[in-house]
Amino acid sequence: MTIVVYSDANIEKVQGITYRKLDDFFGVVSGATAVFIDGDDPEIKQAYESAKIKILDELPTSAKPPTEGGAVNWADIQGKPSFLELGTTATTAAKGDHDHAIKAHAASGLAAAANLQNFAQALSARTKALEDKQPVG
Repeated sequence: MTIVVYSDANIEKVQGITYRKLDDFFGVVSGATAVFIDGDDPEIKQAYESAKIKILDELPTSAKPPTEGGAVNWADIQGKPSFLELGTTATTAAKGDHDHAIKAHAASGLAAAANLQNFAQALSARTKALEDKQPVG
C-alpha cells in the first residue's frame, strides 16, 4: 500500500509516501510495502526485515498514492511502548462507559482528576498560581 521513509533530514515530501523521524519508530507501519531508512538504525531495519517488508537502498522519489480509505489499524502496529497502550476500545468508547480519569503521579506533583475537564481546570489554576507568584517587570 505505501512506502515508509524514516529520516531526520529535511527532505521533500512525495504524496503517497509515509514519513517518520528515526526517533518516531513504534513498530512496523501497517500496510507498508517497502521502507527506506536514512541512516543506521538496526532496530527499524530488523523490524521490517522480520515482517518481510522490502528495504529500499535509495530514497524513493515517487509512489502511487495509497488506496482510498487505506487507514492504519492501531492494533496492527507492533512494538508500541506501553505508555501508548489505549485503555479503551472502539466498542467501549461508543458505549460511553469511560471517563478519562487522571491518576496521581507523586514524583511530578500531578493530582488525580475524575476526568479531563477537572484535570484542565486544576492545571489552569495551578499555572495561574505559579504565574501570579512571578515578580512583575
